[in-house]
Amino acid sequence: MRSRPGNRDGQRITMGDVVRVWQRDMMTGRETARDISIGELSDVVSEIARARAVEETRERIIRTHLGDYEVRVEALVALSLGVRNYLLDVPGLDRGADVAVRPHAPLPNGYLIGTPCAVADGKLSIPVVNPALTIGGGIRFTVAVTIDAPAG
Repeated sequence: MRSRPGNRDGQRITMGDVVRVWQRDMMTGRETARDISIGELSDVVSEIARARAVEETRERIIRTHLGDYEVRVEALVALSLGVRNYLLDVPGLDRGADVAVRPHAPLPNGYLIGTPCAVADGKLSIPVVNPALTIGGGIRFTVAVTIDAPAG
């Protein structure tokens, strides 16, 4: 005998039917109950499945440290408000790679690092936002360069 989808009374389950769901707060360990429709439950289960798939994908990514590089911004007196791109030679970097840079120390006031781009094999462009007026030398800072790649 083959069973059909239904509730205890033998009626077909619809998306509007309500079920009681128990939830546990991971921080406090406290459990609460709430009633939700089958449609909502379906959405919650789909969201959990998507979150697990994202987490599994993160676990299969390998982060590779390509080294530490110094960026030099030199000027005796400069009036240069805006973004300047600094090109670094980074051996082992492939064009279009998913690359990240992280400064080893906080940058001076007015300086910001933008999103880096692997513009060619071994070449990394780092956009740096400069303050409006620089007097007396400039700055230099060291960044760690890493790439993320799927585990093979």
